[in-house]
Amino acid sequence: METTFTYDRTVSGKSFVGRKAELELLEQAIRDGRNVAIYESPKSGKASLLKQCLFSLPGKDLKYQAFELSLLSIRSAEDFLKRFAALFNFSYNASQSFDESLISGLLSIAQTKAAMTGQRVIIILSEFQNLYKVSGGEKIIRLMEKASLDQNVSWIWTGSQVNGMKEIFEKRKFFFRNHIRIKLQPISIKEAERFLIKGFLVSGKVIEAQQADHVYEILQGNIYYLQHFAAICDGLSRGFITEAVVTESILSLLSIHESRFISTIYDLTSFQINLLKAVLDGENRFSSSEVIKKYSLNSSANVKRLKEALCKKEIITFEDKDKAQLLDPLFEYWLRKYYFI
Repeated sequence: METTFTYDRTVSGKSFVGRKAELELLEQAIRDGRNVAIYESPKSGKASLLKQCLFSLPGKDLKYQAFELSLLSIRSAEDFLKRFAALFNFSYNASQSFDESLISGLLSIAQTKAAMTGQRVIIILSEFQNLYKVSGGEKIIRLMEKASLDQNVSWIWTGSQVNGMKEIFEKRKFFFRNHIRIKLQPISIKEAERFLIKGFLVSGKVIEAQQADHVYEILQGNIYYLQHFAAICDGLSRGFITEAVVTESILSLLSIHESRFISTIYDLTSFQINLLKAVLDGENRFSSSEVIKKYSLNSSANVKRLKEALCKKEIITFEDKDKAQLLDPLFEYWLRKYYFI
């Protein structure tokens, strides 16, 4: 069923909002036979970007075959090889010797497929960080580096565990100089404003630009939360959307996700919560004596452990050495508004 605001599935076509620069980068990379890594927090629009790209590529005179595999439930290296081979209608017997020649042979199936058909082969591996975590996964990734050099095959690695993907592509530097990272920026405030105003007009409703901008600031341009808010607001309103309806919609959105936020907080130690408060306050010199004393962080050695713990839990990330940021904008709003009070 068509809905004005779609948040519960991937979208393309008219429902796809913004991402023009990212879409152009992705299309160009595939046309050039390059590999791509996309790692953003859950519900950031990774799958929709890929769907829109594959939707538009035939119009760019590129013939391709796409193969998608989610590694979310991968529990062993052999499990990955079995599922990867099945993409191309090959069989892999887990009792076979787990050696490099066998793995390389399976990974080269995509190259053979591209050579036989004369079409670009696109391999999309989602939740790719899970492969690195299983025994034998690192060996597969190392051999995948060699397989990914063929320009007739475009490998696209996506992941919703940002720090897990950074471990692979930035710290360990796998696929170094053999891929581009496409970072998804927040939808611009003007794009979000137009999207909300136009979307409500479809159902005969009006939201003021000022209200749309206010919601944008709370949700930091996250398209999933914007869509979810708008769907709630659409159901609560008739005609003109009042400030009371906007407030109620934000509260409803928080209510839906609050149990997840509470569970996250319960899983943190007091020290970790203190460091989280320092991040929210905009601190960046976490190991300085002033910050350690102010937030009761104990010691610089403890600060290092706390940073690693919050990154491992995928609560914060560092785009550079000192600048930390929360990965979930609604969680950040909940913390500021209802937790640290």
